[in-house]
Amino acid sequence: MKIEIGARVRTRHGRDVGHVHRVLVDLDDNSVTGIVVLKGHLLSRDVLVPLDFIERAVGDEVVLTLDENELDQLPEFAYNELLAPPPAWTAAGPYPDGTFYIPVWQRKRLGQHHVDITSGARVHAIDGDIGRVDQVELDPVTGELDAFWIRADGIFGHDIRIPAEWIERADESGVYVKASKVDIETRLGPQSRALARKTT
Repeated sequence: MKIEIGARVRTRHGRDVGHVHRVLVDLDDNSVTGIVVLKGHLLSRDVLVPLDFIERAVGDEVVLTLDENELDQLPEFAYNELLAPPPAWTAAGPYPDGTFYIPVWQRKRLGQHHVDITSGARVHAIDGDIGRVDQVELDPVTGELDAFWIRADGIFGHDIRIPAEWIERADESGVYVKASKVDIETRLGPQSRALARKTT
Protein backbone atom coordinates (compact mmCIF):
# COMPACT_ATOMS: atom_id res chain seq x y z
CA MET A 1 0.00 0.00 0.00
CA LYS A 2 1.26 3.48 -0.86
CA ILE A 3 0.03 6.57 0.94
CA GLU A 4 0.40 9.67 -1.18
CA ILE A 5 0.92 12.88 0.75
CA GLY A 6 -1.86 15.20 -0.38
CA ALA A 7 -4.20 12.32 -1.31
CA ARG A 8 -7.94 12.87 -0.80
CA VAL A 9 -9.37 11.14 2.28
CA ARG A 10 -12.85 9.61 2.26
CA THR A 11 -14.96 8.00 4.95
CA ARG A 12 -16.21 4.43 4.60
CA HIS A 13 -19.39 5.90 3.06
CA GLY A 14 -17.40 7.77 0.41
CA ARG A 15 -17.67 11.27 1.90
CA ASP A 16 -14.69 13.54 1.15
CA VAL A 17 -13.31 14.74 4.52
CA GLY A 18 -9.96 16.27 3.64
CA HIS A 19 -6.50 15.24 2.52
CA VAL A 20 -3.37 13.54 3.86
CA HIS A 21 -1.33 16.32 5.41
CA ARG A 22 1.36 14.24 7.11
CA VAL A 23 2.44 10.60 7.44
CA LEU A 24 3.77 9.52 10.85
CA VAL A 25 6.77 7.22 10.64
CA ASP A 26 8.74 5.46 13.39
CA LEU A 27 12.19 4.78 11.95
CA ASP A 28 13.30 2.90 15.08
CA ASP A 29 10.50 0.37 14.60
CA ASN A 30 10.61 0.74 10.80
CA SER A 31 6.86 1.35 10.76
CA VAL A 32 4.19 3.74 9.62
CA THR A 33 1.90 4.50 12.56
CA GLY A 34 -0.73 6.75 11.06
CA ILE A 35 -1.65 9.74 8.98
CA VAL A 36 -2.69 13.27 9.79
CA VAL A 37 -5.76 14.37 7.87
CA LEU A 38 -6.30 18.07 7.25
CA LYS A 39 -10.05 18.06 7.67
CA GLY A 40 -12.60 20.54 6.39
CA HIS A 41 -12.39 23.70 4.35
CA LEU A 42 -13.47 26.68 6.43
CA LEU A 43 -12.74 25.34 9.91
CA SER A 44 -9.84 23.06 9.07
CA ARG A 45 -8.04 21.02 11.70
CA ASP A 46 -5.42 18.29 11.65
CA VAL A 47 -6.85 14.93 12.80
CA LEU A 48 -4.59 12.07 13.85
CA VAL A 49 -5.77 8.83 12.20
CA PRO A 50 -4.02 5.60 13.30
CA LEU A 51 -3.06 3.13 10.59
CA ASP A 52 -5.69 0.67 11.86
CA PHE A 53 -8.43 2.99 10.59
CA ILE A 54 -7.20 2.99 6.98
CA GLU A 55 -9.17 0.54 4.86
CA ARG A 56 -7.16 1.10 1.67
CA ALA A 57 -5.01 3.59 -0.18
CA VAL A 58 -5.25 3.54 -3.96
CA GLY A 59 -3.67 6.15 -6.19
CA ASP A 60 -4.47 9.62 -4.87
CA GLU A 61 -7.22 8.45 -2.49
CA VAL A 62 -7.27 7.04 1.05
CA VAL A 63 -10.45 5.36 2.34
CA LEU A 64 -11.03 5.08 6.08
CA THR A 65 -13.00 2.47 8.04
CA LEU A 66 -14.63 5.37 9.92
CA ASP A 67 -17.69 7.46 9.22
CA GLU A 68 -17.57 11.25 9.61
CA ASN A 69 -18.85 11.21 13.21
CA GLU A 70 -16.23 8.65 14.26
CA LEU A 71 -13.52 10.70 12.55
CA ASP A 72 -14.65 13.78 14.51
CA GLN A 73 -14.05 11.85 17.75
CA LEU A 74 -10.35 11.40 17.02
CA PRO A 75 -7.92 13.84 18.61
CA GLU A 76 -6.32 16.75 16.84
CA PHE A 77 -2.69 16.33 15.88
CA ALA A 78 -0.33 18.61 17.78
CA TYR A 79 3.33 18.50 16.80
CA ASN A 80 5.42 16.98 19.63
CA GLU A 81 2.34 16.49 21.80
CA LEU A 82 1.49 12.90 20.89
CA LEU A 83 0.12 10.75 23.69
CA ALA A 84 0.82 7.02 23.88
CA PRO A 85 -2.00 5.05 25.51
CA PRO A 86 -1.49 2.36 28.13
CA PRO A 87 -0.28 -0.90 26.49
CA ALA A 88 -3.55 -2.80 26.99
CA TRP A 89 -5.88 0.05 25.96
CA THR A 90 -8.02 -1.17 23.06
CA ALA A 91 -11.06 1.12 22.89
CA ALA A 92 -11.44 4.78 22.09
CA GLY A 93 -12.67 6.95 24.90
CA PRO A 94 -11.59 9.06 27.85
CA TYR A 95 -9.14 7.58 30.34
CA PRO A 96 -9.83 8.21 34.07
CA ASP A 97 -7.64 11.34 34.06
CA GLY A 98 -9.74 12.81 31.22
CA THR A 99 -7.16 12.17 28.49
CA PHE A 100 -8.63 10.89 25.23
CA TYR A 101 -6.84 7.86 23.79
CA ILE A 102 -7.13 6.08 20.48
CA PRO A 103 -7.06 2.30 19.92
CA VAL A 104 -3.69 0.58 19.51
CA TRP A 105 -4.46 -3.13 19.08
CA GLN A 106 -1.22 -4.34 20.63
CA ARG A 107 1.02 -2.46 18.18
CA LYS A 108 3.58 0.12 19.18
CA ARG A 109 2.33 3.59 18.40
CA LEU A 110 3.20 7.18 18.95
CA GLY A 111 6.58 7.24 20.62
CA GLN A 112 9.43 9.67 20.96
CA HIS A 113 11.12 8.35 17.81
CA HIS A 114 8.21 9.14 15.50
CA VAL A 115 8.75 11.58 12.67
CA ASP A 116 6.00 13.23 10.71
CA ILE A 117 6.67 13.38 6.97
CA THR A 118 4.91 16.26 5.27
CA SER A 119 4.28 17.05 1.64
CA GLY A 120 7.52 18.04 -0.02
CA ALA A 121 9.85 16.94 2.81
CA ARG A 122 13.40 17.17 1.45
CA VAL A 123 15.43 13.99 0.93
CA HIS A 124 19.21 14.19 1.27
CA ALA A 125 21.87 11.81 -0.02
CA ILE A 126 25.32 11.90 1.60
CA ASP A 127 26.43 14.29 -1.17
CA GLY A 128 23.42 16.59 -1.34
CA ASP A 129 19.71 17.11 -1.85
CA ILE A 130 17.98 14.59 -4.16
CA GLY A 131 14.32 15.57 -4.14
CA ARG A 132 11.10 15.59 -2.13
CA VAL A 133 8.96 12.85 -0.56
CA ASP A 134 5.85 12.16 -2.61
CA GLN A 135 4.56 8.86 -1.18
CA VAL A 136 5.20 6.51 1.73
CA GLU A 137 4.97 2.79 0.96
CA LEU A 138 4.06 0.35 3.71
CA ASP A 139 3.00 -3.22 4.31
CA PRO A 140 -0.81 -3.07 4.66
CA VAL A 141 -0.90 -5.90 7.22
CA THR A 142 2.00 -5.10 9.56
CA GLY A 143 2.29 -1.35 9.00
CA GLU A 144 6.00 -1.84 8.39
CA LEU A 145 7.65 0.93 6.41
CA ASP A 146 8.82 -0.43 3.05
CA ALA A 147 10.02 2.68 1.24
CA PHE A 148 9.73 6.36 0.44
CA TRP A 149 9.02 7.50 -3.10
CA ILE A 150 10.77 10.68 -4.23
CA ARG A 151 9.08 12.77 -6.86
CA ALA A 152 11.13 13.43 -10.01
CA ASP A 153 12.95 16.65 -9.17
CA GLY A 154 15.33 17.22 -12.06
CA ILE A 155 18.25 15.33 -10.53
CA PHE A 156 17.11 11.88 -11.63
CA GLY A 157 14.39 12.81 -14.12
CA HIS A 158 12.11 10.07 -12.76
CA ASP A 159 10.56 8.99 -9.45
CA ILE A 160 12.91 7.06 -7.16
CA ARG A 161 11.92 4.43 -4.58
CA ILE A 162 14.17 4.53 -1.50
CA PRO A 163 13.90 1.31 0.58
CA ALA A 164 13.54 1.79 4.34
CA GLU A 165 16.87 0.12 5.04
CA TRP A 166 18.63 2.88 3.08
CA ILE A 167 17.31 5.57 5.43
CA GLU A 168 19.76 6.76 8.05
CA ARG A 169 17.51 9.20 9.91
CA ALA A 170 14.72 11.72 9.55
CA ASP A 171 14.01 14.99 11.33
CA GLU A 172 12.39 18.37 10.73
CA SER A 173 14.95 19.15 8.01
CA GLY A 174 14.13 16.05 5.98
CA VAL A 175 14.99 12.41 5.34
CA TYR A 176 18.65 11.35 5.14
CA VAL A 177 19.73 8.44 2.92
CA LYS A 178 22.93 6.42 3.51
CA ALA A 179 24.10 6.59 -0.13
CA SER A 180 25.46 8.96 -2.74
CA LYS A 181 23.44 10.29 -5.67
CA VAL A 182 25.35 8.01 -8.07
CA ASP A 183 24.70 4.92 -5.90
CA ILE A 184 21.01 5.79 -5.66
CA GLU A 185 20.63 6.19 -9.43
CA THR A 186 22.76 3.15 -10.28
CA ARG A 187 21.26 0.75 -7.76
CA LEU A 188 17.70 2.03 -7.40
CA GLY A 189 16.99 3.83 -10.67
CA PRO A 190 16.20 0.86 -12.95
CA GLN A 191 14.06 -0.88 -10.31
CA SER A 192 12.19 2.37 -9.53
CA ARG A 193 11.40 2.98 -13.20
CA ALA A 194 10.15 -0.61 -13.61
CA LEU A 195 7.91 -0.38 -10.53
CA ALA A 196 6.54 3.01 -11.60
CA ARG A 197 5.62 1.55 -15.03
CA LYS A 198 3.73 -1.33 -13.37
CA THR A 199 1.53 1.05 -11.37
CA THR A 200 0.63 3.32 -14.29
